[in-house]
Amino acid sequence: MLDQIINFAKEQLGDKLKGDHGLDDNQHNEVFSTAQSSVMDTIKNQVTSGNLSGIMDLFNGKDSADHNTNAIAGEAHSSVISNLMDKFGFDADKAGGIASQIIPSIMNRFSSPETGTADDAGDLMKKIGMDGDSGIMDTISKFTGGEGGLMDKVKGLFS
Repeated sequence: MLDQIINFAKEQLGDKLKGDHGLDDNQHNEVFSTAQSSVMDTIKNQVTSGNLSGIMDLFNGKDSADHNTNAIAGEAHSSVISNLMDKFGFDADKAGGIASQIIPSIMNRFSSPETGTADDAGDLMKKIGMDGDSGIMDTISKFTGGEGGLMDKVKGLFS
C-alpha cells in the first residue's frame, strides 16, 4: 500500500516538483524512493518506541496528518529533509521545500479513508506491507500481549 501512496504522490506532484526544484528525471525518481524509505523508517521507529496507538490513530484518520502538528508526520518530514541533504547534497532550503511538498501528500493519503482502516496493529502492518518484517512484528507482540509479550509479563507478576 505504501508503494501505491508513493506512486500516487509521484503522479500528482511530478512535474510541479521537477519545475519548482529543478530536478531531473533520475533525481525525481530517487526523491520519491528516499521519501518512501524515510516514511517506512519513521513508522518502524514509532512502532519500536511503543507508539502503536499514534500510528493507528494516524492511519485510521483519527489524528491530523499535518507535519506541523503531528509528531509522526513531523518525524517523517525531518527524515526526508535529512536524507535528501545526505543523498543529493541539497541545501536545507531545497530539501525542506521538496519535503514540504511530498510529505503532506503522502501522510494525507496514508490517513485517508481511501486506504481503509486497521482493526489492530497486525492488520495495520499487513496493510502497509510490514507484516513480513519479523523484527517489527516481534516488537508489536511485546506491546500487544502476544506470546512472551507485555501482558504475559504482567500476568506473571500475579502468579
